[in-house]
Amino acid sequence: MDRSWMSIKNYLDPKYLDGVDEFIKFAFLGKDPNCKLPCPCKVCNNFEDQTKEVMANHLCRGIVDSYTRWIFHGEGFESDDENDDIEINDNDSDFDSMEKLLNDVGVANFDESWRHSPELDTGACTEKEGEASRFLRLLSEAEKSLYPGCEKYSKLLFIVHILHLKTMNRWTCKSTDMVLKFLHQVFPTALIPSSYYQVKNFIRELGLKCEKIHVCENDCALFWNENKGLDHCPNEKCKAPRYKSPNSKIPRKVLHYFPLQPRLQRLFVNKEIARDMRWHKERRVDNENMMRHPADSLAWKDFDRNHKSFAENPRNVRLGLASDGFNPFGTMSNSYSIWPVILVPYNLPPWKCLKDPFFFLSMIIPGPKAPGNDIDIFFRPLVDELKELFATGVETYDAFREEKFMLRAALLWTINDFPAYGYLSGWSTKGYKACPVCLDETTSLYLNNGHKCCYMDIAVFCLLIINGVEKKSNLMEKENIDSLLGPYQAREDLKEMGLREELHLQLGGGASKVMPPACYTLSRLEKKNFCQFLSTINFPDGFASNIPRCVKTKECQLLGMKSHDYYVFIQRLLPLATRGMLSKDVMYTHARGECTDELLSLARGPDFRVNTFAGCNVNGFRFHIKARERERKTQNSGVMVKGEHADKETYFYGIITDIVEVEYSFTQNRVVVFKCDWWDLRNNSGIKVDKQSNITSINMSKTWYSDQPFILASQAEQVFYLQDTKLGGNWHVVELVSPRSSYDVPEKHEDDLVDNEEAYQEEYHEDLIGVQENLELVSLKRGDVQTEERIEAGAMFFIELSASRARQLDDNFIDNDEEIEQQFNSEDENEQFVQIDDYESD
Repeated sequence: MDRSWMSIKNYLDPKYLDGVDEFIKFAFLGKDPNCKLPCPCKVCNNFEDQTKEVMANHLCRGIVDSYTRWIFHGEGFESDDENDDIEINDNDSDFDSMEKLLNDVGVANFDESWRHSPELDTGACTEKEGEASRFLRLLSEAEKSLYPGCEKYSKLLFIVHILHLKTMNRWTCKSTDMVLKFLHQVFPTALIPSSYYQVKNFIRELGLKCEKIHVCENDCALFWNENKGLDHCPNEKCKAPRYKSPNSKIPRKVLHYFPLQPRLQRLFVNKEIARDMRWHKERRVDNENMMRHPADSLAWKDFDRNHKSFAENPRNVRLGLASDGFNPFGTMSNSYSIWPVILVPYNLPPWKCLKDPFFFLSMIIPGPKAPGNDIDIFFRPLVDELKELFATGVETYDAFREEKFMLRAALLWTINDFPAYGYLSGWSTKGYKACPVCLDETTSLYLNNGHKCCYMDIAVFCLLIINGVEKKSNLMEKENIDSLLGPYQAREDLKEMGLREELHLQLGGGASKVMPPACYTLSRLEKKNFCQFLSTINFPDGFASNIPRCVKTKECQLLGMKSHDYYVFIQRLLPLATRGMLSKDVMYTHARGECTDELLSLARGPDFRVNTFAGCNVNGFRFHIKARERERKTQNSGVMVKGEHADKETYFYGIITDIVEVEYSFTQNRVVVFKCDWWDLRNNSGIKVDKQSNITSINMSKTWYSDQPFILASQAEQVFYLQDTKLGGNWHVVELVSPRSSYDVPEKHEDDLVDNEEAYQEEYHEDLIGVQENLELVSLKRGDVQTEERIEAGAMFFIELSASRARQLDDNFIDNDEEIEQQFNSEDENEQFVQIDDYESD
């Protein structure tokens, strides 16, 4: 239905009057002629109900422009009218997003036709239909304008924005309550809640709620189901009280649980998402030699073979569970630990399944200490729900197939670090039998000097093939880099074990001992050069955080990097920074790919007038001109393009000096081109490639192809340049950047037949890396660096952990604003930390 008449300001225009007639016919179609409906005129604004004749007269004085979806007059939230081409502004898009969200809630909780059910008008309805009618009335109240004449905010949209501000700015419940009371007093005619309590009740009534389950303060049991009516812990050895005082109903500890079933149902309300939930079976390209999706894994295929009834329906959900502890107070030294539990549906394609909108927060396990081995107590509600979803399932409406089906779900694996894996699995990851693969056959040895266990005969792949479990298996995790402890004790242990004789402690002058430098040891000068290199690097926006601020050049220290920064540091920076310092046995390798595009519409020639810009987002990259980087901490001007030189295919490297938009007047097509300076790569004096490490270095002192500076923006790939520590001078190392949110995952065509044959993976283990004997070992001692450490006889070396600032928080820590403010102000000014939003560090 054409709605362009709604934007006409001349209310006597025949097109406007015809539109009013069409609207009246649509609104009262199939209804009692004497009934009343909300009037959308600018005076009533859907607040007042009017008869058919009165509404027609009111609309002759104008209709609310923002009422583009006639939800109060029988129209669904998602219009099927293909000719509906009304333009909406940003605020209207907020309305549409809110409408879609609420429609998802209604369809998931009730039925796909809940908006049009005839029982809602007659009053003769079942219990579920009565809940739908109640939800519809709440929805009508929520979608009313905040005040008469307001076209930007409804009551619900205002509440959502208030809650968003509370979260982003760390408002306390008390401060939010004070703001709402103030706004309610200033604008008494507006539909503003007068307290934060009313806001929470309003959201809860719309179905967006969580369950608060009381917990024993000693983590013994939940006051849930059979224990719901108890006032003390059911554990005979505990008997801790449930509430803070006998006359109070304030619990000592609360678990926040978000039911999984309705959230899985809502995945199938949206047609696009419901279609993607079948992607792993119908559109994924299976390649036995490559793993692009969890469906390619052995655990997934083994599960399908053992549970064929579950695997028959591709809509059944495979879940992963992730959990770890964190300090809610950021970088402060408070010993408080909260454990969120997140569920991830893996049916979706890889560019969706690991995105925030599809992360389901299942529960928040309260602190102040980690749950440890008692974590299973908190998992009981989730485990019970998963059992029900796997055994019987829940009736769900599929918007893509337009049918109902029984939705089932299964938890395939957990995602966690090694200590958390011990809590979740129940297997101790410490001590003599710590390997979860070898179990009782684990071969371990206690180190008398290091006072820890080591596992001599455990193959590296044991940490990687735990059945049904995904874990962080990087041998150089952040924790290991931050705490390389006990080097002297480790050398003594090597001597006792008879290993690496060149690294044993040696006698120095007098009674002291000298620790020979290992092959990866840097001299004092090399350490300074290493830190100097790190302090001068600039990355493209979003590539990493501001790593140079974590470097202390004088002290030769690197502090405060994030987990992603360590990944960038190990994979990209470490091989470059240590070039020319370490032996070839310690170096790394890396490689990258390519990208192309095509030129459009050049027949008529461009307009001689052009637009110039300082930046451009294309192909998933953010490019800037070189002049824009003078006062910035990032570099986004590096560019690479594939071309030909002397009839040979080559790669051209350069920097962007200008970004130009060219318009072709005849077709009004626009093409963005980059003007670049290209580095001269004609011989070895311009480019050098280290074949062993695959590192490409270019000389930035000369340029070429000055008569051909332009390339299409769509042809450009982004690179950045780092000072070459080995060649020095004008030589720089080229590093390629991969576009964010881009996945090299092929899909099957719509018409391709689905291969229903059973997946099979051949058992072949000859190439697995294990412990090999009789190998010629490379010396781990570095002979060209003098040791800087001496150990005096009888000296004791240990690491002192500071506990001066550690303390326990009070149970009501969330409401104590003064305490939180003092904690923020007590942060050590000498410590530097990289904030989460430092990834765009300009």
